[in-house]
Amino acid sequence: MKYIYIINDFAHDLFTGLWLSSLAAIYLIRLKAGGINGTEWQLVSELSGDFLWMQNIALGLIILTGLGRYLHQKKRSSDNHVSHHQARRRVLIIKHIVLGILFASGTALGLIWRLH
Repeated sequence: MKYIYIINDFAHDLFTGLWLSSLAAIYLIRLKAGGINGTEWQLVSELSGDFLWMQNIALGLIILTGLGRYLHQKKRSSDNHVSHHQARRRVLIIKHIVLGILFASGTALGLIWRLH
């Protein structure tokens, strides 16, 4: 069972990197395609759309693997009632609020870049 938690943690970080790289890919594709029109622009638009799908799928997987992390940590913290778990929990809540805002902003930005 320990290996499942390790793989879940790795997958969580991997999908976070995929989300960020998809956002960067959409931005770079749109930046490099600045002056093109017609068929080429349609290709750029389709490619941006593909990366937007990857970004959204990665975000869903981040949420799922994060839920796995949360449930595992909740089980561990209920086994060991130590005050540092409460402090860690507060820091994790703040971290996830900040990351949630960044993920929402980045996903909205990717969508805006894709549509324009």
